[in-house]
Amino acid sequence: MKTRAIVFSLIMILVSVAGCTGGQDEVSLNEQIDDLEDELSNLTALNENLQNTINQANSNASDLSAVLDGANSELELLREAIEGLNSEKAALFNQSTALNMSIHDLTTQLISSENNTTGLMELLEANEAELEVLNSEIAVLNSEITQALAEISSLEETISALQGALGNIVTEVIPKISSCPLDNPGTELLIGIDDGSGIGEPDDGRLGGREVLTRFGGCPGNQGMVADLAAGSGSTVSNIVSMGGNLYFVADDGVHGRELWKSDGTVGGTEMLKDVCEDCPFFLESDIGQIFASDTKIFFVATTMDEGRELWVSDGTEQGTNMVIDLFQIPNQYYDVTISYDGPEIFFAITKDQNPSFADFVVFSAFKGSAPQNTVLGEELWISDGTASGTYMISDVNPQTISIQTDTGPICCYDSVGGKPMEPVMMGDEIFFTAENRVANLGRELYKTNLITSESTIVRDINFGELSSGVTGLRVFDNRVYFSADSGNTGAELWATNGSFNGTVLVADIATEGSSSPRNLTVFDGLMYFSASEDGSGRELWVTNGSYWGTGLVSDIRPGTFGSSPRDLTVAGGTLFFTALVNETGRELWSLQATGIEPELVRDIRVGTETSGANRLLSHNGNLYFVADDGANGTEVWRSSGSQDSTELAFDINPTGSSHPSEFTVLGEKIYVLADDGSRGVEIWFLAENEDIHLSSN
Repeated sequence: MKTRAIVFSLIMILVSVAGCTGGQDEVSLNEQIDDLEDELSNLTALNENLQNTINQANSNASDLSAVLDGANSELELLREAIEGLNSEKAALFNQSTALNMSIHDLTTQLISSENNTTGLMELLEANEAELEVLNSEIAVLNSEITQALAEISSLEETISALQGALGNIVTEVIPKISSCPLDNPGTELLIGIDDGSGIGEPDDGRLGGREVLTRFGGCPGNQGMVADLAAGSGSTVSNIVSMGGNLYFVADDGVHGRELWKSDGTVGGTEMLKDVCEDCPFFLESDIGQIFASDTKIFFVATTMDEGRELWVSDGTEQGTNMVIDLFQIPNQYYDVTISYDGPEIFFAITKDQNPSFADFVVFSAFKGSAPQNTVLGEELWISDGTASGTYMISDVNPQTISIQTDTGPICCYDSVGGKPMEPVMMGDEIFFTAENRVANLGRELYKTNLITSESTIVRDINFGELSSGVTGLRVFDNRVYFSADSGNTGAELWATNGSFNGTVLVADIATEGSSSPRNLTVFDGLMYFSASEDGSGRELWVTNGSYWGTGLVSDIRPGTFGSSPRDLTVAGGTLFFTALVNETGRELWSLQATGIEPELVRDIRVGTETSGANRLLSHNGNLYFVADDGANGTEVWRSSGSQDSTELAFDINPTGSSHPSEFTVLGEKIYVLADDGSRGVEIWFLAENEDIHLSSN
């Protein structure tokens, strides 16, 4: 049908073309018809091929449809199979979950079982160890039982003996004089068996030696005189210190002159330790100076006929009291050299707490001079352990540069003065001190020396040039040495040093117009307190943490330009005590409880504007002891814990006047003070918080 339609369409086209041309010839038309017929033939063939292709495609489509139908059938079967498998999978998953839970339960039970097994094993081991200990203890107990049975047997014998001796038990009351202070004799109750044991006499009604089983008693009272060393008022005790359970001091018993004494605080325990200048004529004494105590030694300076004035040491025994070394073996006028020297000056003794490596050493100044050796070293800084071999110079500020003109000609070299060290303090293994270098013409400045190497150097020429900086008041605080010095530009102000040139600095220029002259440098509550004068407030209490911004006035206690002039700064019981002068009360005792709190008047001891003269402040057992005059009892010993009510007269040694207490020291729980009761001269007195009552047995 399609072919016919195509042919018909072509004929119609040709007729239309023929009608339009009209004038073309028949031959041309025939050629066109032939061409169209050929083209028709080709189209017919093409159509047949297309029809065959369509038929084949239809056949293939039919085959594919059949295959598709088969595949759909198989897919349906597979879906049904998958649904079955999913059902089986779900069932298996449920079974797996149940099995996992069972496994978890079984695992938990297994772990618990293992823990129980481990615990049982540990318990078994512990029981076995305990069994071994018990067996050991049983063995010890068996031994102790055996020993106890032996002791019971011995006690039975002792009881039997005591029962026979009960009739010999004696009690005796005896006076206790020698082992008590002079003003506090006591009594002792002796209990024992009068059986003649030791040096005792049997059945004599007295107890002696090993007859005494128990002593009960003591020295009543908590204050009194220790001993009267010389009849009347001539013993004049001075320079008291304590060391190793004893007091050491200088006294005159009216026979030996002023010599070295010791006391344990009782009459019987007070004796002259050594007559240092035994061969001296009546007009020459040993002239013992201040005594310095280390841990097991005391050091002092004394004069003898042969050696003159030199350093001495004592271990507390007469045999152990000796001159250390004769350093100055030269006349004061040596050829054309004039020497001004009065003997060594002790600065301090070193304790183990201060420096364990140099415990029981003493630091002092001395002049080494020897005529036989033509040695003139000048007065320099020395150290000694109390032996000649352990005594050596640790600083030679002024080297020997000038020749001595002797009978045999000039000898080099000498130094007739020395650095004359003063005010040394120890920081670690170094000693800081002031000295004059006349060779370099530096004036008196700050120096340091190393105890290990004996290397001595100037710390800094603070007042550069010939003039001295006036270094004074050295005090160690927070790994630095603080002091007062004048650089020549600021006046005397507060300085500090760590020992280096750059570390030596002005802390604060307190008085911009002149000198503040810091004094009484005292460490309290982690800061440094001191007195200083400011332009507008006068001398008052100041504080510093070591920096410029941390330096300031604590309080203007006495408003105005005169100031309260704080003195005797002392820490006791966590409180800073000092004396201060105000118009309303005079000079009285003040306190500062803590940093940032205003100072307070502790008590107006001498009521009114007159001063009590409070001084010689001493810290002991959390209390402050000091000397004051209330206007009624004279100058006596007072005590305070910081409140007005606790500030009281502690010991009225001279009831009819003033005892003028002059020196304090502490031995054990007692305070010892030198005072004059008005009839027996300056003697040693004690003050304690509790009476000396005790029980002892042989």
